[in-house]
Amino acid sequence: MTPETDSVSAARFESLCRTALTLDRDRNGIGTLGERTLHAVLKQFYEPDAAFREVKTGRFVADIRRGQSIVEVQTRAFRNLREKLPEFLTESSVKVVFPIAGIKYISWVEPSTGEIVSRRRSPKRDSLCDFMLELYELRPILPLEGLSFDVVSLEMEEYKLLSGRSRDRKRFGAARAERIPTRLLSITTLEEPEDFLASLPAGLGEEFTSAELASLAKISNNAAGKIISTLVTLGAIEKCGSRGRAYLYKRMVK
Repeated sequence: MTPETDSVSAARFESLCRTALTLDRDRNGIGTLGERTLHAVLKQFYEPDAAFREVKTGRFVADIRRGQSIVEVQTRAFRNLREKLPEFLTESSVKVVFPIAGIKYISWVEPSTGEIVSRRRSPKRDSLCDFMLELYELRPILPLEGLSFDVVSLEMEEYKLLSGRSRDRKRFGAARAERIPTRLLSITTLEEPEDFLASLPAGLGEEFTSAELASLAKISNNAAGKIISTLVTLGAIEKCGSRGRAYLYKRMVK
């Protein structure tokens, strides 16, 4: 249930984005949508037939269900899946779809009028590290047989409200109103332990410390520790000794 990322699929994705944005803007306007546009576009991309979307399954509702295959689109807060996934997996395979911003443009919106005051391209690019930090929230129930993930890299427009308490109103309480997908860049499927090693940055040795991971990935030591804990849980890496006062880890699979 993973769509191909060929030119036809990319064109279909862009068409879904344009349609969803037009409908939501006409109905609600930027600033009131939360994550609904992003979530809706991904659901339609993975399942064009509405009859297989929002299907009651046990105590929960699956975003998509066809036969014994379920797809859940999760734009944030993986901890909300802790109860749902084990129940779904008793009778179906489950794929969790998680979007990241490979390219992002940020627009600042005046809340009272909805006017876009400024727009710029963000220098930050999301990566598999961002996915792994979300996946850490599922660590208490991992690994799970029949569970896989699609990390969908997108070009996005991110809208933020000028509602902060700083002089420029962009900090101290400024809220993100919406993320609008505009283009499909790639889909990375992660299922087997070796797949998750793709989250490790290039140049990292076969044996490494948490600090070395943090330095190469340009993330905090805390974030590196969470990624390492998750990879250990998944069976992708293992502790193999120490280097100075730091634990040393190595890849379990290549």
